[in-house]
Amino acid sequence: MCNMAVFLLGLGSQIFPIVEEKMMLIQAWLSFVAFMRIFAAFNSAFNIKIIRENVYAGSPQSMTPLMGRLFSAWTMMSFTLCVLSAYDIHNKTLLCATWLSFFWAWVHFFC
Repeated sequence: MCNMAVFLLGLGSQIFPIVEEKMMLIQAWLSFVAFMRIFAAFNSAFNIKIIRENVYAGSPQSMTPLMGRLFSAWTMMSFTLCVLSAYDIHNKTLLCATWLSFFWAWVHFFC
């Protein structure tokens, strides 16, 4: 039993740096996504034409100024989630909320 614990502890010390390296990549990716979302939020709040032509090209008449502000608010919320998750990457609850926001955005655009 003691040998197994020593083996697992030794193995853990070899695997842990790999996990930390991947977490740093996720932090960088979340930071990049947050930057892109803040750009999209300002575009949708102040220049609805860009969002109407690029995001909702299939039905541009549905993109009203109110819809633009709603899209902007949703994007700012997901920006906040990305920034907070990138800052505190080990917070499982926050990370779960961030991934769920990605899922719901995917559902909105592709279903």
